[in-house]
Amino acid sequence: MTDASGEEGEILEVDADITNEGDVQDTQTIELNLDPVPDGETNPIDTEDVENLDPTNTDEAVLTWNTEEGDAGTYTVTVQSDDDSKEISVEVTADDGGI
Repeated sequence: MTDASGEEGEILEVDADITNEGDVQDTQTIELNLDPVPDGETNPIDTEDVENLDPTNTDEAVLTWNTEEGDAGTYTVTVQSDDDSKEISVEVTADDGGI
């Protein structure tokens, strides 16, 4: 999973490599969850289906969060499947008015 950060009002993108460590082809829904959850949002923030992944194969899931004004802060981002989860810390900075 790649580190992600950005400015409020931008789209924060999290790229996660999903590997089927089982013995059979599998399909799972990958979720992006935030802690704390910003006002007006609910977990999961985003989902992506990884379909028909063969054993030992890896696919990339790209999950996004459309940050808004007021979302500045530090968040724990969890990418989760039925079998595993990974966490990273992300920083959303305040919009400086951009020049």
